[in-house]
Amino acid sequence: MSQAIDHDEGPSRRTEYGSCFFLSYAHTPRVFQDGPDLNYWVREFFRDLCNELVSCDPRWHRPDGQGLPGFMDEEIREGRLWRRRLVTELATCRVFIPLYCGPFFASENCGKEWAIFRARQMAHMAQTGQPNEAILPVIWKPVRGELPPFATAPQMERLGAADAYFERGLYELIRLDRDRAYTSVVLRLAERLDEAARNAAPPPGPPADFDAMHPMFPLRGESGSPEPGEAGERRLRITVAAPHLLSMPPGRDRLYYGARGEDWRPYQPQSSVPLASRVEDVARGLGYTPQVSTLNGTSPELHEPGSDGRPADPADGPTLLLVDPWVAHTDMSESVKAVDGRRKGWVRVLVPWSLTDTQTAEQAPVLRSLLERLLPWSLAEWSRTAPAATRELATVSDFGHTMPEVVELAWRSYRRAVRSGAGRGYPLRPLLREPGEGAGPASGSDIAATED
Repeated sequence: MSQAIDHDEGPSRRTEYGSCFFLSYAHTPRVFQDGPDLNYWVREFFRDLCNELVSCDPRWHRPDGQGLPGFMDEEIREGRLWRRRLVTELATCRVFIPLYCGPFFASENCGKEWAIFRARQMAHMAQTGQPNEAILPVIWKPVRGELPPFATAPQMERLGAADAYFERGLYELIRLDRDRAYTSVVLRLAERLDEAARNAAPPPGPPADFDAMHPMFPLRGESGSPEPGEAGERRLRITVAAPHLLSMPPGRDRLYYGARGEDWRPYQPQSSVPLASRVEDVARGLGYTPQVSTLNGTSPELHEPGSDGRPADPADGPTLLLVDPWVAHTDMSESVKAVDGRRKGWVRVLVPWSLTDTQTAEQAPVLRSLLERLLPWSLAEWSRTAPAATRELATVSDFGHTMPEVVELAWRSYRRAVRSGAGRGYPLRPLLREPGEGAGPASGSDIAATED
């Protein structure tokens, strides 16, 4: 149902949407050349779900060669064209359905698929402040151990399924109890899918770079050992360079500030939520552990390489530096200039130029000139490496739409810095295969060669 359809309830359909759902699962290789296809039961579930979805509403049927109601990557194919198809489906599908099992959370490809769809969800939340429930997990096989926090958030209980489903998983039910328990689960899942596709689908987004995308899981290096920058949690510093009510420039409108620098709200009255809080929510939703602070003399971004015995590396994570254009008229300007002088690629500077702030709009030429003197290297680096859409951030919608990509760029810069051995003596990580040798998705061992 890629065309627009009208409903009495729920948001109107947009023509940019593609498949109703994207089925994400861990491919199981064939053991014997003449043996059974171990992904057969996944395809059977996919077919049954498509049929039940169309039974819920025939308008999910996509005739005339438009494709099936859902998308399933039946084979691990290679090549730029196939990756483009994959990311296009992830950018335009309405609902993401992961098949939970141990191999799923050990698959980097599945982690990337989740990350791409999750970025759309977080972009929507950054724009509206409202989360959505467009991820519908299915217990294919019970997972041993604890799930990642982001994987426990989706509510599987809404299926109202029997205990057998949670205890044994759908893989066992489809093989041993297809006529009763399995059919009951699929019927309820189709109903929930129909509801979520109508009311919870995040807006379509631009196709992501699949090879460069950082997976939500697994956070491990080769041989199962943590690699530098990925041991345990992924941290993201959100540092605000903005004044508070007592330190703002004379004559500046108080509407945009609070008791702390972190309370800065550049998109008032469109959004009364502090910008740092909005970024914090997005970062947490993308699987990061955010840390919010105001730029001060002890901020890690100001550490000089090698001073006070501190390493010259990015410590424990990248930084997003949110800069108020009016900071140029405050005492904080010297700290901002010092950050720029450190030339740390993992410190990404964002300067919102809010259209709702008439005072900033009127003073924009002067403020831009002052900021170019304070942040010459950071602004030039951002213009060189970041999409054009991130350079103005004139509305909260613009900010929300680009935020997941900005976080990803910051993380990739941090990973490159850590892998280069900056400050800690880490050796450069060797490729485990020669350039151009073999075909296959990038793994944790060769991703450094593929990142820009």
